[in-house]
Amino acid sequence: ENDGSYRGCIRVHLNLSRPINIVAGTRPPSIYDILQEDRTMEKTLTSFYMPRDCVKAIHITSKTTTREVIVALLRKFKVVDNPQKFALYERTYETQQSQ
Repeated sequence: ENDGSYRGCIRVHLNLSRPINIVAGTRPPSIYDILQEDRTMEKTLTSFYMPRDCVKAIHITSKTTTREVIVALLRKFKVVDNPQKFALYERTYETQQSQ
């Protein structure tokens, strides 16, 4: 970009150690939508453990914050848990080059 920023795609491998919550149905609202509605008891939350090493690719820019990445991932998986319960870690691999 002209302002020095860049855009691209990252692949995120999810390794969650706790169960996640989704709203039963086709298109769950966010946790904030659930909390703001008076009929929260009518919503059916379903909790389950996500399989390890699920991968999602998301488009980002150099100005995308960690919180925005987490929120985008939760939306893609339709998770209604609070984004503050999650953290993002960078994992790098070093490959040995043969000589």
